[in-house]
Amino acid sequence: MTRRFEAIVFDCDGTALPDRDAGAARQVRLIEDACAAGIELAIVGGTDIADLDGRLPARPAGPGGLLVLARRGAEAYQIDEHGPRLLARITDESESAGWIVHWLWQRGIAADQVLGSASRGGGLETLAALLEDQIARRADGELPVLQPDPAWMLSIEGVDPMLERVRESLLTLADGRLGTRGSALVEQPGSYPTVLMSGVYARRP
Repeated sequence: MTRRFEAIVFDCDGTALPDRDAGAARQVRLIEDACAAGIELAIVGGTDIADLDGRLPARPAGPGGLLVLARRGAEAYQIDEHGPRLLARITDESESAGWIVHWLWQRGIAADQVLGSASRGGGLETLAALLEDQIARRADGELPVLQPDPAWMLSIEGVDPMLERVRESLLTLADGRLGTRGSALVEQPGSYPTVLMSGVYARRP
């Protein structure tokens, strides 16, 4: 694995558990740790939610989510620290993959940021290694791989001291409480790097 993914989709029967009688303590821990690291996980299983949840009793607290599609995608459940919660009944099971894509898209995750573990083969050990790798990448500070969308891009080339403050304003990132001007990493003539916080004032020396 050579990059970070934001979501992982896998098959519970073929990948998440070795068999129905085996314990799942390691998988439960990895799933909860992965969700705690912000990874979105989706499991597709062939049986009902009572069976799937009994075999894989993970209770992630987030911020990443755990989605379980029971009965081969006919029922979609979100699982958190309180247990399974029914989100939808999918009348056409062939639409379950599209439903997962839509669920992830609502969380800002595009298709190229999703890894389907079933395509990698190797079963349980491959899944465990995959989750451990993705958790470690986040712990090491690896950033998400983003695909540029022209509708959401603002690209500025070069440096112009006369326009630098205008460009910094255009590239500002803020959430209503804390904001930072989009200054270049290396100080430039005309630049005014600033971090602003609502209700906090300071005089410039």
